[in-house]
Amino acid sequence: MGGGYDTGAASENLCLEAVHQGLIAHQMGGFDVEAVRVAFNVPERYQPMAMIAVGYPGRAEQLEGSFYENEIAPRRRRPLGDTFFAGGFGRSWRMS
Repeated sequence: MGGGYDTGAASENLCLEAVHQGLIAHQMGGFDVEAVRVAFNVPERYQPMAMIAVGYPGRAEQLEGSFYENEIAPRRRRPLGDTFFAGGFGRSWRMS
């Protein structure tokens, strides 16, 4: 019941608590559910829904190549009007 919603809420709280404790939390999409089942002996009655790595932050200088370049590049975000809608899907909440 509510697995996706509950998992999303739990994931957010885990990430917020990690930052509060000086850690970094990195959520990963597209992980291999069957590989997780095997690696961690997850019974069939459970459905792995999220994968989050938690650890201490490193320094950008420890990264190589494109990983370093991506880390030091300015952050770019999609405009909110491209993600949040009003009155129907695809209808930007930023109405003129």
